[in-house]
Amino acid sequence: MKSEDRRIAEGVLYTDQYQLTMAQLYFRMGMHEKTAQFEHFFRSYPDYGLHKAGY
Repeated sequence: MKSEDRRIAEGVLYTDQYQLTMAQLYFRMGMHEKTAQFEHFFRSYPDYGLHKAGY
């Protein structure tokens, strides 16, 4: 697998069912050309061990 293909394939893991459902809704309602904004949240900080840059 090429490195570019691997990078794209890894990004697929960041998509969840909600995002896929919203994308389908935007296409069905003809809104797929408009800019959309989504929020992301998580319940707790991930355990990065000693490295906590940005947190």
